[in-house]
Amino acid sequence: MRAEVWIGAPNADATAVIYKEILSQRELIEGQLGYELRWEHEVFKKNARISVSHPGPVSENDRAGWPDAQQWLVRTLTRFRDVFDPVLEQMARE
Repeated sequence: MRAEVWIGAPNADATAVIYKEILSQRELIEGQLGYELRWEHEVFKKNARISVSHPGPVSENDRAGWPDAQQWLVRTLTRFRDVFDPVLEQMARE
């Protein structure tokens, strides 16, 4: 299980510009989140992805673990929104 931010623009060059701008704030973003992220450029040639994986195994066959995994995902995505929204809003103003 992974929480992700996808960057996809009309073309690969535009995606690269956006990705590099967000990447320039990596230290700030990861500092606010409190953990390192996985930064991937050129996913499927046109997109970029910033993600973090669930720290433990999550199995579709182990339904007993689903509530904890779901809570992790909700908490993580909420933190992503809280941290990434100001970064993206600032980029939109510039």
